[in-house]
Amino acid sequence: MPRETGTVILLIDNSARVKVVPSGACSSCEAKTLCMGGDRGERVIEARNEIGAGVGDTVVVTIKSSHAVIAMLALFGLPIVLGFAGTLAGIQFNNNAVSAALGVGGVAIGLGAAKVVDRCWVAKKRIMPYIAEVRRG
Repeated sequence: MPRETGTVILLIDNSARVKVVPSGACSSCEAKTLCMGGDRGERVIEARNEIGAGVGDTVVVTIKSSHAVIAMLALFGLPIVLGFAGTLAGIQFNNNAVSAALGVGGVAIGLGAAKVVDRCWVAKKRIMPYIAEVRRG
């Protein structure tokens, strides 16, 4: 899974806020706007800190492969499945415009549902990156 290097800027219970500067691999990634929000440069992420990193430490942050797959399925799968379901429902009306409208509506509902799921995961800290390594010195 992707590994990013950053600096711990704040400790919160058993997690840490880490300032991460995207690696060179991010600049060529087609999905960079999804995880980085564009070309803004550095960003701050929250990561589990089960290895005791301290403020100012340089750390390597990663995410479990299974968590990344689940997140991608929620982000892309829900809109695709609901868009397809809306299109199929619209076919029952024998009208292409209705079918297209229901398909687009399904995608919109899927995006909204993905956002709600994401907020629930973030609030409950179910799927989040973790600090895998501390580079002191």
